[in-house]
Amino acid sequence: MNGELKKIKKLYGEDFAKMCREFFPVILGKEGELLRILLENFAPNHMLYEDLVKQYSLVDFVNYIYEKFETPKEKRFAFDENISTPEELFEKVGYTLFECKSDEDVKSFVKYYTDKEALCTFRDPYRIDNYRIFFAVKKNAQEIKREDFKKPQRQDEYGTSVISLQFSKGNGWLSIKNRYNHTVSNPDATFGNNLENICPGLTKSFMKHYGINNIRKSGDTTLELDNYVQDNNGKYYKYNYEINNVYYCADNYVIENGEARQYDKCKYELIDYFLLNKSTNKMLCMLGSLTHNRDSFLDEFQDVKKIDIKKLADDKKVLVITKNDGNSFSVVVDKCNRIIGYDNETITSIDNNFLYSNKYLKEINIPNVTKVGNNFLRVVSFLDILNSPSLKLVGDDFLYGLIQNIKSMNIQNLEEVGDFFMANLQGFKNFKAPKLKKIGNNFFNFNEGLDRLDLPSVESVGDCFLNYNRCLKEFNAPNLKSIGDNFLPEDNVITTLNLPNVEYIEDNFLRNNECLEVLSMPSVKTIGSYFLKNNYSLRTLTFPELISVGDGFISYNRELENFNAPKLKKCGSMFLYANVGLKEINMDNGLVIDGSMWLKTHPKRKAIFKKVTQQPKESVLKKLISLFVSKENEMQK
Repeated sequence: MNGELKKIKKLYGEDFAKMCREFFPVILGKEGELLRILLENFAPNHMLYEDLVKQYSLVDFVNYIYEKFETPKEKRFAFDENISTPEELFEKVGYTLFECKSDEDVKSFVKYYTDKEALCTFRDPYRIDNYRIFFAVKKNAQEIKREDFKKPQRQDEYGTSVISLQFSKGNGWLSIKNRYNHTVSNPDATFGNNLENICPGLTKSFMKHYGINNIRKSGDTTLELDNYVQDNNGKYYKYNYEINNVYYCADNYVIENGEARQYDKCKYELIDYFLLNKSTNKMLCMLGSLTHNRDSFLDEFQDVKKIDIKKLADDKKVLVITKNDGNSFSVVVDKCNRIIGYDNETITSIDNNFLYSNKYLKEINIPNVTKVGNNFLRVVSFLDILNSPSLKLVGDDFLYGLIQNIKSMNIQNLEEVGDFFMANLQGFKNFKAPKLKKIGNNFFNFNEGLDRLDLPSVESVGDCFLNYNRCLKEFNAPNLKSIGDNFLPEDNVITTLNLPNVEYIEDNFLRNNECLEVLSMPSVKTIGSYFLKNNYSLRTLTFPELISVGDGFISYNRELENFNAPKLKKCGSMFLYANVGLKEINMDNGLVIDGSMWLKTHPKRKAIFKKVTQQPKESVLKKLISLFVSKENEMQK
């Protein structure tokens, strides 16, 4: 027994061996049996015990091992002649099942996915050649809105409302893909990749009616562990990344289509989704035909003279890369060989897709970089420290991933950022960028904690600025001139907003903000539709330079009493619609109003009309008001 436990300790770690001594004394009584079961079902790794404890799966694991010991078997199905079709079984649980016969069929389902969560399948025209692809769509899928799920869970209503079932044509290996795609953990193992978790009988049904063999047997005990995947033989591997249905695992394993391949550890080092050839010092990105397969992380691995690998505490390692010109940089990896640190003081510019699919980077030091391209650290989730004091220009999707709580960020010299800048940063309270002048779309999208934003130099912001932010209290942007659609569309906290130099505003500015009490925009000239719709707190508004506004301008405002826009010339429909508290309006005689619904429902509309008509010049507005007044008089008679 002791000899067997020593082998288990070497392969799976000391804590795991202690657990085996406690829970498997009966199996250990049969020499070599426990080790055999473990090696047949779990690739060696020293994190298995830790993962079982963290995921509260220790009891399930013990039961799993005992079943393998007591009832080794290969179950086969005896098909019932009357077994329901997959379509009928999906119908029972509220889904409609579709089989895709072509790449065009596959792409027809992209409509159910958000732009940032679309499956890799939609970008791979050859996937249909190697897989049988099905989509199961809940009958109410179109009614389940992504924006209602701020904290996605893989098995929640949205994530499982549209699923893709993909069977390898070679061996029937199954992946059930989530509607969230990579926004949640293990999205390609929805329902544990077990058809029985969707509806009992589905496994037999697919085997009989579609002839798909070797699907995971419904009668077998399965153990669902996050970040573990089974190969075709049922063995579990801890994986670091799943990208395009390929799993990049600890201990130099790569699993594709259920086939596990281990690279020789004497010659190669699998780091994230890169393969380092130790003899040539070459680094290869293994992402295959993906559109983002050129990861600019590899740009610095040109002209490498040597790579030294040194051990650190906690089973970490540091790779020190020395180039032919004598410059060097370092990469730190954890015990799973995931990149967690990057330090490069010589690099000045970074191209697109830098560490595009890395999730686990914690610290990055690039003090002399002035420009980064698109998708910089796009899905990183655990970043603690970002030091880039020289950074000025940033492309799209900069730090797009779900970063929980960054501790230190030095990017104070930013001048321009693209779309989706830090779009999902969580727990971030305040942000200051004193030199930032131009901002793209979806700036700090889904950041629900930001309450102070200081942008003293910014001149333009794109669409959906702070989309879904509900906490902003202070916003300083004295030089802002141009604002895109949906500016602060969900904020309901800010009470005072001073934008002295804004000249142009697109649609839905502060729509549904109920708390704004003071708004100062003395320079604004053009405003789009639904400006301040449903604002319930403003009493006075003055726009001395305003010339044109779109539809629904300040409609449904309960408290607005005074409105002054002496230069206003053109309005859309529903201008000041349902503003029941208005007492005074000051507008130019040349005003043209599109539609007849302005001020409708106002109890003193006739009196207000008369005040406006007391201006000296004849105008379209005067004629329109006279028409209203005469019609009302006729009705009263």
